[in-house]
Amino acid sequence: MGVMEERFLDRLQQSRTRCAIGAVTFVATLVGGICYFPFTSALILSVEPTPTSPSGVAHRIYAQYFPPEPVQLLVLVKSRDGSPLIPHVNSTLEPEQPRALERWVAAPPPTPLTAEAAQVSHELSGVAARELDVHCRYTFLSYFDIGLKKSHEGRHDRPIHDVLDGIISRVARPMLFDSDASRTLMLVQIEACHGEDMTAEIVGKNEASAPVVSAMEALKDYADAYPASSGLAVERVSFPGVMATVQEGVETAMLLSTLTAIPAFVLLGVFFKNLRLLIITLINIAFCVATSVLIMYPVSLSMKVSAEAPAMMVATGLAMSIDYSLFILTRFGEEKRAGASVKQALLVTLQTSGHTVFISGSTLCLCFLGMLLIPVSTISTMGLAAAFTVLFAIVGGLTITPALLLSFPDFFTADRRLGLSADGIALFAAAPKRLAGDGSEPMLGQGQERASGLPWSPAAAPTAAPAADAPAVQPLEAATAATAAGSAGSHSDAGSAAARPWSLWASVGRLSQRGWLVVVPLLVGVAVPFVIPLLDFEYIEGLQTLLPRGDPLTETFLEVQDHFGVSQIFPNTIVVLPPNPGDVTSRGWLNASCHAMKFMASNVTEVMRAHGREAGDASLQNFAMKASDFSGLMIQGGICTSLLISLL
Repeated sequence: MGVMEERFLDRLQQSRTRCAIGAVTFVATLVGGICYFPFTSALILSVEPTPTSPSGVAHRIYAQYFPPEPVQLLVLVKSRDGSPLIPHVNSTLEPEQPRALERWVAAPPPTPLTAEAAQVSHELSGVAARELDVHCRYTFLSYFDIGLKKSHEGRHDRPIHDVLDGIISRVARPMLFDSDASRTLMLVQIEACHGEDMTAEIVGKNEASAPVVSAMEALKDYADAYPASSGLAVERVSFPGVMATVQEGVETAMLLSTLTAIPAFVLLGVFFKNLRLLIITLINIAFCVATSVLIMYPVSLSMKVSAEAPAMMVATGLAMSIDYSLFILTRFGEEKRAGASVKQALLVTLQTSGHTVFISGSTLCLCFLGMLLIPVSTISTMGLAAAFTVLFAIVGGLTITPALLLSFPDFFTADRRLGLSADGIALFAAAPKRLAGDGSEPMLGQGQERASGLPWSPAAAPTAAPAADAPAVQPLEAATAATAAGSAGSHSDAGSAAARPWSLWASVGRLSQRGWLVVVPLLVGVAVPFVIPLLDFEYIEGLQTLLPRGDPLTETFLEVQDHFGVSQIFPNTIVVLPPNPGDVTSRGWLNASCHAMKFMASNVTEVMRAHGREAGDASLQNFAMKASDFSGLMIQGGICTSLLISLL
């Protein structure tokens, strides 16, 4: 027998050791459960770029010169029958033509839905003002509420202002409408509230962001209350809302993971042949997940942890705790039914199944820790969370399980009627008794040992002469040696084979080996339906895979992404550095940087086409990049601002 396992069990037999383990388990589980909600509120959805990558360098430069990206609340307004909200106009500016600018900015005649869309814009502007005017710095952006301030009579003081309004409307049109003008976006960009910069990650997590939350609710109420009988439909979407929806999806995934434990527990009960042992598994799961949360919570305060981490921790904790319980408690039950005492059964269990649990769990921990080599904190911290979860599953299986079995041996070993009896429960028995005929030695807390208060010892246990017809009980060392000797030379012994109990899985294994010519094609045929979907997998960026199916916000998010591009919700920022700081306002640098953006759009489209992503493919048309996709100081709506300045 292993000396280490014996010493460990000797220590566990001491009441103070088991009490210490119980206290640590209870406190860690309780505190970890309390930390769960603060932990989930500290998680993020964004993926930070690698610090040494070009994106990481640009991220640092941007943070050095510019404030954080504002919180953006979007409202999608669309016609119910697909008719345009504004008439389609030729967006090409031909500077060589006479009066080109005046013709280009001339307002087209309205469509039947233009007035209603403008009314929605005015009402949404009022909603934003009511919720944000006092405490926040924000901008409301809509095609119908854009341009310079007019007088109370609806006129500008100078004619040039009308031209400027026309320019602003024309350059904003490609960004705020889809290709057929049947959909438009109205945006509320919130930069700061109560003097604190607003970002999507902090909305709903501090008091300063309360006006943002209130504005989100007000926009939702407006969209939900908009009459279905009108010609327009109003829907809302925002990054904070997407984050909340993803969090709900993560919680749903965690719930589904928990529900999958129900059939797993049914199988465990079948294998254990004692439903009481499931209590130990439940305690191990609670300890494993809660303690992992307790460790990861301070990590989330100093590092960026992905919002998917809790779902991964719950799934890993359930899987590993159930798996390790199956290893340990099944072997323990087999040893007990073979006639071993609790200590003997635990000793053999720790030397066999316990060794397997330790080695396999340690290997899995190292695999998860390998994710720390990935230089992206939101990914590497997921590996750290999974590694901690596996570690505490090992700790629970190798310490809490034997401590509970030694503390309540009568209760957990009473397997009559699958444990659904009053056996081993002191409330229903005057004195603890062993089940008749199990042939085991007295266990902890029984007989003279209980009166003396001494730990269990084979030498101190009272013995009685066995009955003439009772099977002899050998010492565990002798029994193990005899079993090993017998198995070494009795593979061909028909009597030994006949003495073995029938096993379903052994029978299945023998049939599989004999009929392998049938089994192999059958397995291949079963795998084919699962392989075929792999051929249709597509690479998807962003949060689409995290959003719950069927949720209204998910549907609006996908519609905005398909018709306007994902950058309307998650804008990609390009940092352009001039050779000299003063060149930013020069017409030459504006013109050169504008043409650089156009070249970039053309180059990206060519690269996508080279990869088989044709712009004419209906399913991939959004991969084509256009100059109008850029919005900056040098380019607006696909038009170089240097050209507009020259025309003015």
